[in-house]
Amino acid sequence: PVPDRLRVVSDANQNLRINVDNGFVTTDGTLNPTGSAIAAAAYTNSVAGSTATLLYGIDITGDRLVLQSPPNDGVLTNAGSLGFDATGVGGFDVLSTRNSDGTFGSNTSFAALTVGDVTKLYSINLSSGAPTELGTIGDGTITLRGLSAQPADPANTAYTIDANTGNLWAFSTDTPGITNNLGPITGLAAGQTIIGFDFRPNTGKFYVVTKDASNAGGLYVLDPATREATGFTAITGATLDGTSFGVDFNPTNNALRLVSNTGQNLAISVESGTASVQTPLNGASTSAVNAAYSNNFVAATSTTLYLIDSSTNAVYTQVPGSGVTTLVGALGVDPSAIGGFDIAANGRALATLTVGGQAALYSINLSTGQATAVGNIGFDGDTLGFAIAPSGSLQFNAPGIAITNEVAGFTTLTITRVGGTDGAISVLVKTIDGTARAGGDYTSISQIVTFGPGVTTGSVDVPITQDTRFEVAETFQVLLSPAGGNGLVDQANNDVLVTINDDEPTLLGLDGANNLL
Repeated sequence: PVPDRLRVVSDANQNLRINVDNGFVTTDGTLNPTGSAIAAAAYTNSVAGSTATLLYGIDITGDRLVLQSPPNDGVLTNAGSLGFDATGVGGFDVLSTRNSDGTFGSNTSFAALTVGDVTKLYSINLSSGAPTELGTIGDGTITLRGLSAQPADPANTAYTIDANTGNLWAFSTDTPGITNNLGPITGLAAGQTIIGFDFRPNTGKFYVVTKDASNAGGLYVLDPATREATGFTAITGATLDGTSFGVDFNPTNNALRLVSNTGQNLAISVESGTASVQTPLNGASTSAVNAAYSNNFVAATSTTLYLIDSSTNAVYTQVPGSGVTTLVGALGVDPSAIGGFDIAANGRALATLTVGGQAALYSINLSTGQATAVGNIGFDGDTLGFAIAPSGSLQFNAPGIAITNEVAGFTTLTITRVGGTDGAISVLVKTIDGTARAGGDYTSISQIVTFGPGVTTGSVDVPITQDTRFEVAETFQVLLSPAGGNGLVDQANNDVLVTINDDEPTLLGLDGANNLL
């Protein structure tokens, strides 16, 4: 993680360092002393921006954990015995975390080891080598080719604006103390002031809402990489009423909700800019400075709108059109400023609050309203707005029916990522028998496909069996399902029915007795 290079070691004492950007391989010092067989390796502090790391390996011959230091020299030293005879290593990895202030947190290692012909998952103590059994993998007979540990709740990139300077900042939702000052936003017309922003779930585009001195509203699309706002669309049908605003996209109808501290309640079409004036906020709260919808992902079929009211320091739900608000609960803190509020696709609710003069990121319990500090934001001053970059969701590029012939040997199915590309996202691809049977007509698969940051397309091959038997067309299903973390699947486009056509010739026979063909 320090030089950003891929380490490859082997049970034949090979020791390679690979630049994955260009494939260039550096052959480092042979693993030594000889006599070991390193079947897996993993680095500690495996997070972006690491300045220090240690490389550990599992010696399948010596049934021990070893430290390879320095990595380039290949020098192996004993870190501790596994305490049993492992006949196979299916994989080894270290799950590393950071604290909210950016300092290193913990390093927890995991290994898939075969002991007594049963493959199980173990955690490995990096200080002593002692393993702790976590459970059998599958039925215990599966053969693994690698293991990669991923946080159960991966972080997203989040954006906010420094209320003092107007600069756009980015940070990880797990480590708000490490901030990246992207700089001032450009492209706004003279007199336009930003009042809020959000990512649109179905496209992943970043929309900025502005108003001018006459309270006329406007919309821009912002590229966070360049900080350039383009494509101005005037908001028509209503002027903006208030001094603090909450904006968020409804994932079920793609309209932009705008509420304000004066109770204004608008639904805005970002294509036309037309604002639908809806019933002002009423009920438990009539003043909202932040808004966020749940189920914030592509093709959501239901959602709940949540508000934060700075006058009561509490969280509410809102019926969008009628404006009726219901108390969820108090924040439990007394912020002097509430910068922004958003809900990630995985349901994690976060807000930027200034408490005791310090802006910080807080998680919000949507059942109780309670705010819990994640960590201070790494710049001085209040924040304006807050939006979590979407990881998107995965779907088959051509859901429905796929047709293949036996002679092809396999069928390739393309998976696409829509609605955002932030961070890594994974999906489980699994086959299900129909009239075609696994093992006879095709080879079953159950594999995880991972899309890295920015990656929008992937594929999976399902082997098809070519035989000499004549058969009618047969089918099997391929299904996408979430693989944990930020993995989301578009349920409307998550399955393909594969039809296998037999390419054997039809044989005709002559019935001589009846003169029939």
